[in-house]
Amino acid sequence: MPDLHQRVAPIDRPDQSAVEADLAIYFGHQAEVYLRHYRRQHGRHRAGRRGPVAAWSWPAFSASLAWFWYRKLWLGGVLSLAIPMVGEWLPGGWGGVAGYLLVAALAKDWYLRAALGSVTEADAAGLTGPARHDFLAGRGGTSWPAGLLGGVLVVALGVAATVAGLPEILRQIDDAGLLPP
Repeated sequence: MPDLHQRVAPIDRPDQSAVEADLAIYFGHQAEVYLRHYRRQHGRHRAGRRGPVAAWSWPAFSASLAWFWYRKLWLGGVLSLAIPMVGEWLPGGWGGVAGYLLVAALAKDWYLRAALGSVTEADAAGLTGPARHDFLAGRGGTSWPAGLLGGVLVVALGVAATVAGLPEILRQIDDAGLLPP
C-alpha cells in the first residue's frame, strides 16, 4: 500500500507539523516569514477558498530579480522583469507600476507554490530522513551568488536604459529651455 504522503497534496495532509517542517527546510533563511504565509494559505484552503493569497513582499518589490534569484526562483526572476515591461505597453503609462505591484503582491505565493511542489516531489520519490532533508534544502534555501548576479543585472539594465534614454531626456530639457545656449 502506498504511503499516505504519496496520495495527498501537502496542503491537504493531516500531519501539518510535518509539512511545516519540510517547508522550513526548503525555505531556509527566515523560514518563519514564509511559514506564516503558508498557514494563512492553509486556513483559506480548509475554508474552501482556492487561489493565490496576496501578501506584500518588500524585497520582491525593491529588488525583484535579485530576490527571486536569491530564493532560487529562476523563472520568477525573469517574470519579475517581463511583467512590468509588458505593462509599460498598456495605455495610460501605469502598467509598469502595476506590474511591479503585482509581482510584489504575489511573490510569497509563488515561492510557497515552488516549495509545495518540492515537498510533493520528495513525497513521490519516497524520500525520508537525511535524503529528504538534503533534497529539500538543495531545491530551496538561498543562493547569495545568484542574488548578487540578479542585483548586478538589474543595475546594468538600469544604466543601459538610462544611457539609451539620455539623448531624449537632454532633448526635452533643451526644448524646455533649461540648457544654457
